Amino acid sequence: MIRTEKVLSVSWVDHHRRSAELAGALGVEPTFVRSNARFLPVRYFRQWIATWRLLATDADAVLVMQPPVLSLACAYLHTNRRTTLIGDLHTGTFRDPRWKWAAPLVLAMLRKRGFAVVPNEALAELCRSSDVPVVVSHGYLTEFDFAKVSEAPTMVRDGLSFVLVPLAFAYDEPIDEILEAARITPQLTWVLTGKAPQSVAASAPKNLILTGFVSKEEYSGLRANASVVLAATTAEDTMQSAGYEALAAGTPLVTTPTKVLREYFGDAALYAAPKADSIAEQVSHAFMNLPYLANRMEGLRKMRIAEQDEAIAQIKSRIRE
Repeated sequence: MIRTEKVLSVSWVDHHRRSAELAGALGVEPTFVRSNARFLPVRYFRQWIATWRLLATDADAVLVMQPPVLSLACAYLHTNRRTTLIGDLHTGTFRDPRWKWAAPLVLAMLRKRGFAVVPNEALAELCRSSDVPVVVSHGYLTEFDFAKVSEAPTMVRDGLSFVLVPLAFAYDEPIDEILEAARITPQLTWVLTGKAPQSVAASAPKNLILTGFVSKEEYSGLRANASVVLAATTAEDTMQSAGYEALAAGTPLVTTPTKVLREYFGDAALYAAPKADSIAEQVSHAFMNLPYLANRMEGLRKMRIAEQDEAIAQIKSRIRE
């Protein structure tokens, strides 16, 4: 782990855009504590030990991505009481069936030792209702650097127009509806990232490309060449990393009409219910209005970049308290 004089950043994942950007905005090198153990208890044990060793170096504050609750518990137990704990609470902290049971414990630790950073006002209200100080920060948006992308990735033909659908195949992603939307729009090419289950691969229509896991360079190439980005969810309070990425690149976006997504993207995006007919209709509409939608996204990006500096200043101020 690389450390500044004041803050450490710890995430128990291979990589996460929001964690990396938030740490970078605070002048911190993000540390992703990895383990390749297939047996989950062994993986968490190894990550706990690795984190414990990293925390031996004193810091004024530790920024910990949530979930899993174990990473925050490790920081809580292995730092002194003067160390401020900052919980970077993703939506899964409260909504993921695997981790929502631990939300009261997460909030209790932060109430005693620090504060929360959340991506939207809905999650902020959950923190405030438990008397946890909170800062709303959507991450740290930067303009996508097209100059660093040399060529289109090999899984798509150079010059091919396609809708990019970044996926984790998580609990809140309407996978079956996306597949059906692709099936009823054979004139469009759909590119889905992430490791798809065999059932998805078996039922994918011919105009849909499953990339599997892609490298950072390959993903940048997909982002640079996508005509449209689809970021769909069935969860009400979930922000969309794919939506942020579309905004950074000025790429037309189709997303879900939840309250938090409408509040953030406003009239810069198109909105589709997580149903096949709606997704197909709005993605098709986006392809017919590419220049207009790209212009709207670029305008919104300028506004959001101006806003985010205030949130980062609030986080830094709380660390100094």
